[in-house]
Amino acid sequence: MTFSDAITDGDIVLTGSSTEGLQVVFTFTSSISVSYWNLKEATATYENNEYNLTGSISDIYAPLSFSYHCGDLVLTDSANFQLDITYFQVQPFFNGTDNTTKFSDAYDCVGFTTVPIWSGLFVTSILLLIMTFGITMMMDIRTMDRFDDAKGKTITVTAE
Repeated sequence: MTFSDAITDGDIVLTGSSTEGLQVVFTFTSSISVSYWNLKEATATYENNEYNLTGSISDIYAPLSFSYHCGDLVLTDSANFQLDITYFQVQPFFNGTDNTTKFSDAYDCVGFTTVPIWSGLFVTSILLLIMTFGITMMMDIRTMDRFDDAKGKTITVTAE
C-alpha cells in the first residue's frame, strides 16, 4: 500500500492506495490549545463503493509530538464493511524542521491495565484480605491460664 499526504483546511489528509483497488483516506486534525491531534474521519473506497469508517476512530489520538500505534486496528461501517489493519502506526504532525522519517514515542491502543492484569490484582487483593484476617485471628489467640496456679498443684487429666 502506498501513501500520500496533503493539507486541506488545516487538516492533514493521508491517502493510501493498494493494488487490489482499495483506497483509504484518513483525515487528521489538531487542536493547538490542548496540544493533541486526533483522527477526524476515515473513509474507504473499494470496488467503487465508499464506506464511512467509524468504530474506534475517536480513540485514535496522541499529543502533537507522539505517534499512535495499534497492533490490530479494526475499523467498521454500518454496511458490513470491515477494515483490519495490523501494526498500524501513524504520526501526522512531526516536530522540528528536519525531514525525519522516524516515529516518536507511541501511544498504544492497548491500555496500561488489561483484563489479565485486573484479574491478577483482584485475586491478589482477595488473598491478601484472607491472609490478613487469618494473621489477625492468630494474633488474637489467648492461652487459658485462668485456672492455672503457679504455686499450687498442676492440673492433670487422665484418659482411660
